[in-house]
Amino acid sequence: MALPGTQTLLGLTVLDEATATYADFTFDSTRQVTCRASNFYADDGITQLGVRRVYTIKGYLYDSTNSSDFAEYMYNEMMKPRQTLVILNNGISNITVGPASDINDGPKPIDLNLEPIGTSRAYLFTFVIEIVVPVCCDGDGDRCRGRRSRVAVYD
Repeated sequence: MALPGTQTLLGLTVLDEATATYADFTFDSTRQVTCRASNFYADDGITQLGVRRVYTIKGYLYDSTNSSDFAEYMYNEMMKPRQTLVILNNGISNITVGPASDINDGPKPIDLNLEPIGTSRAYLFTFVIEIVVPVCCDGDGDRCRGRRSRVAVYD
């Protein structure tokens, strides 16, 4: 019997493909999700307000719309900030982050690369996006479980 989020192939347990959703796009063929984390500080440079995570999501995409401007449409929609980001079954953690839970007015897309594969309708994609989640604790040390920080952060 396979663990949740995994499957057994030839006697080996492997992770299922991750699913990533941002804006109106869901990527079911996400092959790799990596995360780089760093501290996010207040203007004083000392007070930690949150953790900045930069996710790189790679996979395959097929344009089933047969539209000549699909890539342009995708660039325009995917690069809009403050959309809800959902990443499931990525081997790191399942996340759902939207404007209400990102303390730096994100999620903020950083880069989208579409590399055509064979035809103009199939692509290898790489999407890089930044989120900043709050670090807050109550009296007994529990994490804030997604509540937005009360500290205003301005760029």
